[in-house]
Amino acid sequence: MKKFLGLVMSLVMLLSVGLMTGCGDESWTIGAREVITVGMSPDFPPYENKVDGGKKIEGFDVDLLEYLAVKMNVVFEVKGMPFDSILAAIPSGKVQIGVSGFTINEDRAKSVLFSDSYFDNEQVLVVKSDNTTFTNELTKDQIDALLAESGMKIGACDGYVGYDYALEIKDADGTNYTQKGITTYKDMGLAAADLNNGKVKAVIMDKAVALYAAANNSGIRVLPATLTTDNYGIAMKLGNTALKAKIDAALKELKDEGTLAELVDKWAGEF
Repeated sequence: MKKFLGLVMSLVMLLSVGLMTGCGDESWTIGAREVITVGMSPDFPPYENKVDGGKKIEGFDVDLLEYLAVKMNVVFEVKGMPFDSILAAIPSGKVQIGVSGFTINEDRAKSVLFSDSYFDNEQVLVVKSDNTTFTNELTKDQIDALLAESGMKIGACDGYVGYDYALEIKDADGTNYTQKGITTYKDMGLAAADLNNGKVKAVIMDKAVALYAAANNSGIRVLPATLTTDNYGIAMKLGNTALKAKIDAALKELKDEGTLAELVDKWAGEF
């Protein structure tokens, strides 16, 4: 399947052929491929990230779109936008689908339609490398107990599953972090910086994102225990069952062929 990569990365190109007849100015378009607009926030490595000074994007979701474009015989036009604006852009028609590490959940399913899952995600804890409280041997329950201690400063990315998980943590008196407050971030880079300077003691984050950040920052460490799991899906307009059927069929082919597993190994494994 790797031979297809690069064939479709001209994401804004529309192939068309116009014919002019001798009977006036009539014209027809032959062989045009459908263009599907995509909302993506390219600040979420290793899933999507700007490279070469912003001239290109790369990552798991970018590769996935390349494979889907071949399977579906379409062209994807990717539009960069803030993560928290993508789902609202779908019902309004600004974009047709959203691909940016979106967790499938009931609240989001009220406003958008999701494809079948294409990635099984995990939430983990990130701490300073020299942190002696959060050791790698800790279980999920032991981590939760430590996070619940009064005064523990927790960070999470706003709008992500890790933030929701942090909100549910309660200390001994039953007070949860809704009242205490959580330091929120737009990306893992900012969270790592605050970990290093001691502003927060721990950050809850998607595992692949955490591993990527730790591989590029020796000052932080990822605990092995899984705190919770979720699933990524492609978002589209409610009621667009025809597009969902096409995307789901293409995803199934990629899964059956082993391509999704290859993408996981490439982008979401150990760095």
